[in-house]
Parts: sequence; C-alpha cells; structure tokens
Amino acid sequence: MTNLLALFIAMAILSAIPSVSVLLVVAHASVAGFKQGLLTTLGIVVGDLCLISVAVYGLSAIALTLGSEFTWVRYLGGIYLIGLGASLWKKKAPLPKLGKDINTQGLASFCSGLFLTLADQKAILFYVGFLPAYINLTQVSPLDTLLLMATAALAVGSVKLIYAYLGNKAQQLCQNSQFTQVLQRIAGSLMIATGVVLFFKA
Repeated sequence: MTNLLALFIAMAILSAIPSVSVLLVVAHASVAGFKQGLLTTLGIVVGDLCLISVAVYGLSAIALTLGSEFTWVRYLGGIYLIGLGASLWKKKAPLPKLGKDINTQGLASFCSGLFLTLADQKAILFYVGFLPAYINLTQVSPLDTLLLMATAALAVGSVKLIYAYLGNKAQQLCQNSQFTQVLQRIAGSLMIATGVVLFFKA
C-alpha cells in the first residue's frame, strides 16, 4: 500500500510537468471545452496503460529468466533514470506550442491523446526503469497489475483533467518558464532519487 501511494505521488508530479501531452489537453479543452479535454486525457491514460502492460510483463519475463542476473537490469534502469533526472535539471529549452487548428471531434481528441503517448519511444524505456523501484517484478500477480494500472490511471488522469478544467488559464501557466523550470527540477530530483533506490534494491 505504501508503494502504491509513493507511486501515485511520483506519477502525479511527473504528469504535472508542462509537456506536449499537457499542451494537447489544454488546447483541446480551451478550443472545444472540457469534454474534449477529458477525451484527450482518456486517450493519454489508455496509452500509458498499454505501455505499463508491456513494461510489467516484459520485465517480469526477463526477471524470471535471468534470476539473480536481473540485478543488471535494475542498474541500467537506475542509470537511465538518474541521467533523465539530471537532464531535466539542465533543460532550459522552451516547450513546443500547439496551435488552435486542431480537430475537436470526440474520436479525434481521444486518438490524438492515445497516439501521442504510444508514439513516445522514451515512455516505454521510462517505465522499464521506473517500475522496478515500486514493485517486485518476480512476484507480480494479476491483482498487482490491476492495482498498478488503477494507480497510474488515477495519477495521470487526475492531473491532466485539472489542466483540462483550467483551460485557457492553464495554457498560459504551461508557457511560464519559471513555473516550468520548478516542476522540471522537482521531477528531475524525483527521478534521480528513484534511480538511486534501484541501485540499493539491486
């Protein structure tokens, strides 16, 4: 239960970083209303759940096959997260902007969120490095997977819906460089800490 709470907090913080997915939600919500922002969020959550499934069951199979050698996978995941966290601390580049010329039909909103998430090649690598710090992949059960997915859906979905609800106000907030840098450094610190945890658990 403690691990799930820690996972929820970590994913909520990471989801709050102004990014292309956040801007996509805000753009749909500000142009076509909260419902379209909600559908975009749903697409993002479904995409994340697909990636989590691949990461969990792919890593579970690797863990069972490698046994004690799986320690090296933990080390590699830790290195990846520490590097990713350090890059967030250094990052100062402006975030990409989304225009107003977007398709605001329901299915298009959902699909845009889904495909944006699935097209992110770094996302699966992130989950591969991130999840072992919170769950024992050699003993993961279907119930564990469901709880993990519910936690991720609640964390990611709730944060994105807040952005959708705020609409135009959130759109301006996302472009605030000082606000963005603070969130990036919080998330960067979190990923570095998670990477360190992986080393100690390995």
